[in-house]
Amino acid sequence: MSAVAKSISCNAVERRKSNTPALPDVQMIRGMEDLLAALRARRDQLQLTHERLDDISGLPSGYIGKLLAPVPIKNLGGFHSASLSMHSGSPS
Repeated sequence: MSAVAKSISCNAVERRKSNTPALPDVQMIRGMEDLLAALRARRDQLQLTHERLDDISGLPSGYIGKLLAPVPIKNLGGFHSASLSMHSGSPS
């Protein structure tokens, strides 16, 4: 790889690091309650509205509110959790 290509590559990595907020300090996720708490914490850290999360994740309007409500109205199934974790910056 040429010196210019290495420089561009390094600069791209630095830009990604500087634009990505740090992940919150979260304990190990041991169940659905812990997962929902981690998703709520990440939502709050990124200062995202439920409407914006619906849009980012591709879920129907209002669905995130049902998933992340204090007493969830909808269940967080495999498809939804993969979609949310992909868009929240955490591994699925």
